[in-house]
Amino acid sequence: MNLLRKIILLFLIASIEVTAADFRQIPDSEPFIIGVYSADPWNDATMQTLQDAGVNYVHSYSMWRDENPLPKLDLAHKYKMKVMYDIGGLALSSRPATQVPDWRERISRNLAQVANHPAVGMIYLWDEPYEQHMAKVVELRRIAASRAKQPNALVIHWRTNWENTRNHSDIWMVDWYPIRGHKFPEASPLSQINDFVAVAARMRMPGSQFIPVLQMNDFSCFKKDVPRELQDFLRYPNIQEMRHMIIGSLTFGVRGIFFFSYHHAHLDRPAGQVYWQKVFKPLIAELKMLEKALPRLWEPTGWCYDFNKNHQVHLAYFQRESGSFILLNNSSDQKRVLELPMRAIPHAPQQGKLIPFGLTALKAAEISQGKLRVEAEPWESFIWQVE
Repeated sequence: MNLLRKIILLFLIASIEVTAADFRQIPDSEPFIIGVYSADPWNDATMQTLQDAGVNYVHSYSMWRDENPLPKLDLAHKYKMKVMYDIGGLALSSRPATQVPDWRERISRNLAQVANHPAVGMIYLWDEPYEQHMAKVVELRRIAASRAKQPNALVIHWRTNWENTRNHSDIWMVDWYPIRGHKFPEASPLSQINDFVAVAARMRMPGSQFIPVLQMNDFSCFKKDVPRELQDFLRYPNIQEMRHMIIGSLTFGVRGIFFFSYHHAHLDRPAGQVYWQKVFKPLIAELKMLEKALPRLWEPTGWCYDFNKNHQVHLAYFQRESGSFILLNNSSDQKRVLELPMRAIPHAPQQGKLIPFGLTALKAAEISQGKLRVEAEPWESFIWQVE
C-alpha cells in the first residue's frame, strides 16, 4: 500500500470515528446478557449445562464454516439461548489458512441465511483486530448492517492503541484474562481492571453498549502466553477473584458479561468441574438474583471514575422503585478500613443501613454522616441493599 493510499485510508477511518453516532442496541426488553464464548461441542448436553447455570447467550468460532447453520441456531433457540453469530471476519478475509478471495460475498450469503432467525441476537464481526485489520472491519460492519438488523460487535484485547476500535461496531467488547497462576491475594493482578476495563467503559462512544469478556479458564491451553515462572502454577480464578471481576464490571454500567470460554473451562477435568460447580455457577446465580432485584442492571444511577481510581475501589449506586443498592470492590491486595465520602457519587444516599445481599459477608457496614464505612479484606466485594 503506497503512502497516499495509507493516508486516505486513515483519514476515512478517522472520519467514521468522529461522525458516526447511530448505534444499534440490545433492546431493554431483553435480559442482562450472560454469555460464553466457544459453547462447544454445540449439542444438547452443552446447551442444557449452560441453561442450568443461568447462561443466556452463546457463541462458537466455527459456525461460519457451516453451509447450513440453521440446525445449530434451532438448537440454541430450543434452550432459550441467543447467539452471537460469528461471521468469520478474520478467518475468511485475512487468515492465510482459511481466507477466500470472495470473502465479502461469502459473508453476505451467510448473513442472509441467519439474519431472520429468532436465536440470532448479535453479529460478531472480528476477534481482536490489529491496526492492519481496521479497513476490513469497516467493510464488515457495513456489510453486516446492510444484511442483518441485529447489532454487531467486536472484541479488542489490551494492545497498543486498542481504543481505536471503539467506534467500529455497535457493541464494543474488551477481553481481560489476568489470572496466570499468581499467588492470592498478594500477587493477584486484579488491579488491571482499573487500567483496561474501567477505562474502556469510560471511553465508549455515547450510545454504544459495552460488554467485557472475563476469564473462565486456567490458561492450560495457552501456556505460551504465560511467563515461565508461573507455568507450573496455572489455576482457575477463585471465587473472590471472579466475584471481583463481575462486580467491578457491573459498577461500570455494562450491558452484559461474556466469559472465555466454555470449551476452555475443561468441564471434562476434575479441576474444571470444581470451578464450574463451586465458582462459576454460584456467582451466576447471585448475578441472576441481582438482576431480578435491579431492573436495567446495566444503568448505574451514580458512579465516578476518578473517585474509584483515587480510592482504589469500584463503587456504584443503583436506585430503583423496588429498592436501592450499592456495589463495592476493594480494589487492593491490602486489608483496609474504607471510609468513602458518598457526596462524590451522584444521587448516592448520605445515611443508610447496608443489608448484605447474595454472597456478601455479614459484617458491620453503614453510611453515616456522608461516609460509607466498612472493613474490607483484600479484593473483597460487596453488594448491599440500602435502607
